[in-house]
Amino acid sequence: MHVHLADARRWVAGDTGRYDLVQLDVYQGSPYIPFYLVTAEFFRLVQIRMADDGLLMMNLFDLSESQELLLATAATLRTVFPSVMVKSSFRGNHMLFAFTRSRSVESVRGQLEGPPILGATIGITELKPPVSTRTFTDDLAPVEEMTRRMLAPLHR
Repeated sequence: MHVHLADARRWVAGDTGRYDLVQLDVYQGSPYIPFYLVTAEFFRLVQIRMADDGLLMMNLFDLSESQELLLATAATLRTVFPSVMVKSSFRGNHMLFAFTRSRSVESVRGQLEGPPILGATIGITELKPPVSTRTFTDDLAPVEEMTRRMLAPLHR
């Protein structure tokens, strides 16, 4: 395994490798995601560097009732990847899974079964946002706005 610590967009744009797994961890001490790391254009850059049966994993924080940020990010991922799933845990923590090939929830759960991995398969679901859900592009990705709305109830 090789871990690359860099500005993800700049690094991916200049890279020529092929990857089975891409793990995006785009938080650095705050709940805000750099908008340019959740756009369709960025996800396309990542997808062309992935193996034919690759997996992108991305953590995302959204504790709002509307799940606006989660749904918009998933809708954006679905413009590039045929299967998008989520495993949600406590307090607004979500792990998104985007596959370069169409996958069923059952096949993913089956692959993860075997030696127990602390409930790794529990709670994985397919994530199909409503058709009307906003998608993020380089021209329009109001991630900060959505994050502020999500956090507003905490500051009251």
